[in-house]
Amino acid sequence: MQPVLRHRAFLITGDWLEACALVVKTLTAFAKLKTPPAASDQWLLKDLTHRAMTPVYSRCHAKMVALAARIVDGRGEDCAQQVWEEYLNALQNPPTDRANFPWPSPPDGGLVRRCRRRACDMLRRNREVSASVLDGPESGDGSPSVIEIPARGPTAEERAADREALKVAPEKRAQLRDCRDELPAAQQSSVTHFLELALDEGFTLTEVAELVGVNYHTFHYRLRKGLSSLRACLEGKGVTFDDLRPDGGSSDA
Repeated sequence: MQPVLRHRAFLITGDWLEACALVVKTLTAFAKLKTPPAASDQWLLKDLTHRAMTPVYSRCHAKMVALAARIVDGRGEDCAQQVWEEYLNALQNPPTDRANFPWPSPPDGGLVRRCRRRACDMLRRNREVSASVLDGPESGDGSPSVIEIPARGPTAEERAADREALKVAPEKRAQLRDCRDELPAAQQSSVTHFLELALDEGFTLTEVAELVGVNYHTFHYRLRKGLSSLRACLEGKGVTFDDLRPDGGSSDA
């Protein structure tokens, strides 16, 4: 049973010494029980999981709720609880090989990212609802009144148009990718997160910096340096940002 306990603790903590310490505490607590439970293995796993997850919950839950609440008002707690349930379910039947476990160890970053994605999914579903029939005064013909509720944020067509405007011509993607890969790791990460979260998902730079886990001023500095270096690299290849667009930079305006 001890190898199973160590494996479970290591999946959560990511540290073998800490995992072994948790196993010792769990076995010590079990030995002190006056009446050991019949399902001792389940008790040991439950107690170990509780001991390992308590500090993780303390570090992450409030951050997850606050992040999700900024994306979908009033649903932050729901998002966080769904992500916790998903993570705990994954722990019930973990693979024997740590590399095949779909969550990082410790899971802090993975929990926050998964919560953000779940909140974004909720927001997308909310945006698809543009009308609702509410109980209230009837219209002149006796049918329930229909109150039109505008979709929250851009419509699907507007988002598609925005993505098209930012689209890079397929034959020129390699140039952008090559220049991005030449950037220092910190600048490359900042530029990538900016393109994926700020431009595509509509997050502010402050929110992107918080999601990445970097101080805002640090993130802004790395992003500014990265975009400047990216522009210089492209210009060195005889390419401008406008040239990367599918229309080759031409405009009808």
